[in-house]
Amino acid sequence: MRLMIVESPSKIKTLRDFLPTDWKFVSTYGHLYDLPKKGLGIDSQYKPEWVSHNPKNVKYIRQQAKNCRDIYLASDPDREGEGIAWQVAELVLNNPNKNIHRLRLESISSGEVKRKLAQEQQLDMKMVQAQWARRLIDRLAGYKVSGLLMQAFNRGGLSAGRVQSATLAKIVERDHEIKAFEPETHYLLQVKLTPEKKKLTTNFWVDLIEFRGTRIGTKKTEQLMTDQQAVKKIQTDVKQRGLILQQKDQAQTTTNPASAFDSSRLLSTAAQLFKWPVGKTMQIAQQLYEKGLITYHRSDSNRISREGCAAAAAFIRDNYGKQYHNWRWGGGGDQEGHEAIRAKYAGLEPEQLHSVSKSQKKLYSLIWQRYIQSQMIPARWDTLKLLLTIKGRFEVLFRGTARTIKELGFYRCKIKGSRNAPEKAFSRADFIKLKKADNFQLLQTKLKELQTSGPTEYSEGGVVAMMRREGIGRPSTYAATIERLKT
Repeated sequence: MRLMIVESPSKIKTLRDFLPTDWKFVSTYGHLYDLPKKGLGIDSQYKPEWVSHNPKNVKYIRQQAKNCRDIYLASDPDREGEGIAWQVAELVLNNPNKNIHRLRLESISSGEVKRKLAQEQQLDMKMVQAQWARRLIDRLAGYKVSGLLMQAFNRGGLSAGRVQSATLAKIVERDHEIKAFEPETHYLLQVKLTPEKKKLTTNFWVDLIEFRGTRIGTKKTEQLMTDQQAVKKIQTDVKQRGLILQQKDQAQTTTNPASAFDSSRLLSTAAQLFKWPVGKTMQIAQQLYEKGLITYHRSDSNRISREGCAAAAAFIRDNYGKQYHNWRWGGGGDQEGHEAIRAKYAGLEPEQLHSVSKSQKKLYSLIWQRYIQSQMIPARWDTLKLLLTIKGRFEVLFRGTARTIKELGFYRCKIKGSRNAPEKAFSRADFIKLKKADNFQLLQTKLKELQTSGPTEYSEGGVVAMMRREGIGRPSTYAATIERLKT
C-alpha cells in the first residue's frame, strides 16, 4: 500500500481518478505545526518551538501511514509546501523504516504525476529553512507590536504582521503622495486631418509634439506646454496656413499575447474588467478549481507545464492551423511552485460549460482565453507615422500615427462577444488613403487645457498589483491582507 499526502483535500478526488486502487490519500489541510499561540516561541539562538495545532489530523495521518511502507509527500512545490513536507517527515512520522519520497507536482494531471513518480526526489532543506525564516520574521516583526496596536486602539484582533504592515505602509505612502501633489496646467493642441479630396471613416488626429526644438508631452523626457499664448498662436497659424507633410515612415509592428495568469494578475484583471473585489475573484477561482476546470489558482508563476503547452498546441492546430502556434514556456519568480492559472482542458471552450454560474463562466472564459492566446503567434500591424509642420514655421512639429491589422495572430482566439483586435485601428482602405496622401485638408483644431494628474488612491486591484511589484506577500495572502486592512 502506498500513501500520498497532499495539502488540499480537493486534490484527492482528481488524483484518485488516474492512480491505481492500491494508493491511499490524506490531506494535511495546510501546516500541521506552528509556533505557539501564546509566547514568542523562539529561543535566543532563533530555534523555533513547533507546536501541533491540529493534533487530530496528526493522529489520523499516523494511522493512515501505519501500514504503508512508501509514503509520498506531495505538498505544494514551493517554500510553504516544503515546510509542510518536512513537518510530516520529521514531526508526524519520524520513522526510519518508512520510505519517504518528496513529490513536487506542478499540476494535478495524469502525465505530471507519472513523470514525477519516476523521479527520485528528496526534501530541500534550504527551502525548508527559508520557510522557517519567513515564519520567525513574521513572529518577531508582529508579535510585540500587535499587542501595542490592540492596546492603543482598545480593540482585539488587530495584527502587525509582516505582510499587512508592509502593505499598509505603502498605502499610507501613496496617501502622502496624493496630498503633496500640486497639479500643473498645460495645453494639448490637436488637428484633425483628411487626405486632400478624400474622406476617412475613422478620424485622423495629429498632436503638437515639438516646439522650438523642445519635445512636448507628459513623459519624463518631454516638457509640458504651459505657454497659453504661444500655443494659441500656433493654433491660429495652423488654421491660416495649414499643415504640410515633412516625413512619412511605414513599418510593421507586433503585439505579443500576454502570458497566462498568475494570481496577482488574475485578481487585478478581474477587478479592472468586472469590478470584482479580490475576495470574490478568489472565491470563484476556488470553485472553478474544485470543479476541476482550472489548475491551482494560487500561483506566483506564469509558466505553463509541458502538458499544458502540448494541449494548447493541439487545440490551436485543430482550430486555427499550426501556423498560428508559438510555443512558450513562460517565466516565473524565485518563489514559484505551481504553474500558471490555466484551463485544465484546452479543448473545453467557455461556450461548452454546463452547471456553472454566470460568474464562474465569466472568470473561466477570461482564464481560458488568456491561456490559449499565450501560446499563439503575435498580431502584426502595418503602422504609418506622419510628421507635419506649419507652412513657414518649421520649429513646430505635429505627429500622427495610424495602423491597420495585417495578421490577427492570437486575436483569432476570442471568447464570444469580444472584439478581434481591441486596439484602435484604421480600416485597410483608410490606411491606404493615408499612405498614398502627400497633401492634407484641415478639418478641425482642438486646444485642450489640462492638468497633470497625480497618484490616485489604490483600488483593490491596484493594491494587488503593488504587492506583486514590491514583492509583498504571496498569492494566498493577497485577498486576506486586503480584507484585514479594510476592517
